[in-house]
Amino acid sequence: MEEKYEFRKRLSDQFLAYLRQRDVNDPVFGAWRRVINLKPEDFDKDAEGRLNNVLQQIEQGKYEPNSLVKDRLINNRPVHMYDYVKLYSELLKTAYKPEAELPEEQRENWKQIREHLTATGFPVDFDGTAAVALFHRNERNKHRELEKKIDAHMVTSPGSPPRAMVLNDKAKPITPYIFKRGNPGSRGDQVPRRFIKVLNNVDSEPFSNETSGRLKLAQDIASKQNPLTARVFVNRVWMQLIGQPLVQETSDFGLRTAPPSHPELLDDLSYRFMENNWSVKWLIKEIVSSETYRQTSQANAAGNQKDLQNILVWRMNRKRLPFESMRDSILSTVGVLDKSLKGRSEQLEGDKPTFRRAIYGYIDRNNVSQLLQNFDVAGPSVSVSARTETVVPQQPLYLMNSPFVQDLCQRLSDDVQKELAADNSENAFTTALYHRVLQREPSGEELNWCVDYLKTHKDQKAGRIELAQALILTNEFLFVD
Repeated sequence: MEEKYEFRKRLSDQFLAYLRQRDVNDPVFGAWRRVINLKPEDFDKDAEGRLNNVLQQIEQGKYEPNSLVKDRLINNRPVHMYDYVKLYSELLKTAYKPEAELPEEQRENWKQIREHLTATGFPVDFDGTAAVALFHRNERNKHRELEKKIDAHMVTSPGSPPRAMVLNDKAKPITPYIFKRGNPGSRGDQVPRRFIKVLNNVDSEPFSNETSGRLKLAQDIASKQNPLTARVFVNRVWMQLIGQPLVQETSDFGLRTAPPSHPELLDDLSYRFMENNWSVKWLIKEIVSSETYRQTSQANAAGNQKDLQNILVWRMNRKRLPFESMRDSILSTVGVLDKSLKGRSEQLEGDKPTFRRAIYGYIDRNNVSQLLQNFDVAGPSVSVSARTETVVPQQPLYLMNSPFVQDLCQRLSDDVQKELAADNSENAFTTALYHRVLQREPSGEELNWCVDYLKTHKDQKAGRIELAQALILTNEFLFVD
């Protein structure tokens, strides 16, 4: 086998170490053990004498090896180390054969050899992890790629079982120490596991020594006695719905942060949020039902003069659809959005992108796709209180050149034409397309532009697809006014 496969030195070293640990009277490996420590230059001089000593002890009854080993030592007397290797390799190879293929009178002797091979500590009795460590570099790389494919299949296959990451408490929780100057070898006082000391009014007692305290920590964080959690949460929900937060620093409510623009409003919403059992549904309904949320985003000169940045929220903020909402809006407009609930994550791009809502999109934490990065989707490996908003060429280029978007625009064009049935003129198509995409009638000027474009286009079908794509590219579609 070694002629076909170059063993890593680590494997041969493990086998030699195993042989050196055997007793010289071991019935299977004793004969080999007596010569294994000989240096190559001393082997021809000393090995024969040691073998003669073994055979003499066998005759005198002082050493009784396995009869299969004994027969081969006598009939095929080894001269070189290679002869020993060949002798034992044939024995070990035959020992792995099914018992039915072995002579009945020799089965007990073969069983003794096989028991040596299967015993704990035999150097070729590897588990999967240990075996991989013996591979050569190119084989380890190939094995790693195969493992990645298995992991990907388990994540994406509809037949794989549902799974979730969980945390388990240690049997005995550890109470940490202060490391003086950050040195683990220089311990200071113990630090009892407890809630943040600056918020003593929430909970001043250390956590029990029977548990890790994670559950108690979560309960303290979401306690009505904690003044911060509800305020931070309400501030972020307000930011998502209104377009700007009440407190500009969404992750820092400390003394260095600017005060809220509407302190009484923040206090009121936070208090009632807790009173309504921390119901996010109640909070969203309360905000979107307000006159503030239902305002137009149209500015006026008087308002701009007094509050140009709209800190007082005298008008609605114009908000760009985030990537997930934009994708779902396109699918919904085309009429193919899959609104089914639950299930596994699915690919948002590639050869077969899903029509499900983007919330079910698969995201690789270690390799976030360039598409998501281009549209400012927050990295999944860190906590992000507010997404950055950029305007880069990759965003409109995706909507213009993506095969996925182009296919959806073709579906939209075909669907609108089917709805029109008899009256499939340029005027009727343009009006129906505006109704579908922008939810309004086209102005006279817009109608004339679109009709002229369709009439002068060389390919009528392609022109209608391009018009559908152009409307989806408009700010009116991509922004919430």
